[in-house]
This record gives sequence, C-alpha cells and structure tokens, in this order.
Amino acid sequence: MAGAAGAGRGGRRRRAEPEVRPVPLPAEGATAGSSPVVVACEVRGELPAAPAPGITTQLRIDLNPIDLTDPDDRAWLAAFIRPQQVGELATLRAAIDVAWALPTPVVRGDAVTDTGRILAELPGSEPVVVFTASLLGYLTAGERAAFLPSCARAGVRWRGVSAETPGLLAASLAVPAPLARRTTSHVVAASLPDHDELLALSDPYLRRLAPARHPADDFTWA
Repeated sequence: MAGAAGAGRGGRRRRAEPEVRPVPLPAEGATAGSSPVVVACEVRGELPAAPAPGITTQLRIDLNPIDLTDPDDRAWLAAFIRPQQVGELATLRAAIDVAWALPTPVVRGDAVTDTGRILAELPGSEPVVVFTASLLGYLTAGERAAFLPSCARAGVRWRGVSAETPGLLAASLAVPAPLARRTTSHVVAASLPDHDELLALSDPYLRRLAPARHPADDFTWA
C-alpha cells in the first residue's frame, strides 16, 4: 500500500487534531507501533493477526488547515481540552511534537469537490487509501452522496477506510439495520474494488474497539 490521503472539512467549526504517525494503541497489555503519542484502547475480542500494510506517502486535505507553527492555532487546539484532562493535554503536545518532526503535506481543499481531483492527479499506479473519521456528519445529504463517487475517479487504485456513525455510513455501505440505529458508536469500514467490509465497532475517540468476528457481523454483542 503506497499512499494514504485523509479528507476532512477542517475549520473552526470542530475539533481538528494534527495527523501523527505512528500512534501505538495499547490493548490488553500489547502495543502496536512505537511513538511518544500513546492512545489507550480497550479491545473487545481478537485483533487481526495480519501485519499492517506499509505506507510510503501521506497527504491530508483540509478546508482550513491548522498551522502548528502558529501559537494561536496551537492554543485553539488546546482550548478543546478541559482543565482536569492533564493526560489529554500531554498527548496533544506530544502529537504536535511528532507532527513537527514528521510533517505530512497538507492541501487546502474541500473533501467533496477536491478529493477526487487530487486523487486523479496523483502519480504512479500504487493503491491509494482515502481515510475519513467523523467526516460524514459535517456534510449535507447531497454532499455525502457525492463524496464516494468523487473518490472513484482514482479508478482501480482507490481504497477507502472510514470511521463514521453507522446510520450515515449506511447510505453508501451495507450496514445491518440494528447497527445503523446506533448513534453513539462508529463503524470502522473498508471500501475495496470488489466489496465493502465492516471491520470493527468503536467509540468516537477509539477508547474502545470491537473487531468484527466475521464478515457479516452486526455487532449486537459489542
């Protein structure tokens, strides 16, 4: 897997955090990756045994990118953390340090109108993964309907990985009806050339993760 692009709406309307790499997710005493940024995650079930694919290039698309060299932008990010959340503040500061050390190119653009164009302009023939997290809730119904077809402009190269609210994801992927009614969880899903797959259920901040037990899992147990 040669590349990954993250699409987001950005701006001052929502919390936007710097993309960092890698981020270990300790689960039941285990870790994945090595980084000063550590996110604790309770795993319910078994994690996949397959190794993570390699990523050679990353690119972010943001409507209003955060400038981490700007003290005001850093203060704006910190303002979303409550005074008693000492650990979260330390995580943010570590994430900023990693983002400085390993900068990811950021393109100013709109997820709906610009992602497809940017994908179509990428050189090479390697697969390109578009990752979104909590994006669909910031789009109108028409924008949500247009987003995935715009990504398909990349042709056979395009793959999608998303962490979104089940009900919103159900408009474009096959989500079991009981799962689609859940509003406090996110579904981690993959869109592949020949099929879509629900990979896991999580809370919006990845503090809990329930990997799918089988391809048709409806996560009623999670």
